[in-house]
Amino acid sequence: MRLDIKSRRDVDLLVENINSKLSKPLKNLTDNCHYHTIIAENENILNEVEDKLKELGILLEE
Repeated sequence: MRLDIKSRRDVDLLVENINSKLSKPLKNLTDNCHYHTIIAENENILNEVEDKLKELGILLEE
């Protein structure tokens, strides 16, 4: 399943749909584990995303 989330607004809409029961959380569809491809304009943004995911405890590191 491809979500194609490109902005904070897209994230907000997905969360709104999940909360209103229009969509199911991904964890329910993927046995609690799934992967995302993150693309950013530069390395600094990727580092910020990685740091935040680590802070949240949801980054699976190989």
